[in-house]
Amino acid sequence: MSGFFQELQRRKVYRVAAAYIIAAGFIIQIGSAVIPAWELPNWTLRLVIVLLLVGFPVALILAWAYDVTPQGIQATPKVPGGIAAAILFSSSPPAR
Repeated sequence: MSGFFQELQRRKVYRVAAAYIIAAGFIIQIGSAVIPAWELPNWTLRLVIVLLLVGFPVALILAWAYDVTPQGIQATPKVPGGIAAAILFSSSPPAR
């Protein structure tokens, strides 16, 4: 199972999750201040929160599949030699 977490770290999923949570918290704070001031309906803030919750797993899946590089968005490179499956499904790290 530790191989799975190493793969999450290699693909920078943790970093995306932390950034998403911080940005979502900021959006909720701004929304809670702005929505009443603009006299929008009460359900508007709930809708924003639900959309942010639904977007969280989508962001994690995209973080797993793609990397943002200076050359643009690219597919995350595979581990050479087909070791990715061994890393994901083994309970101990692969031999080096």
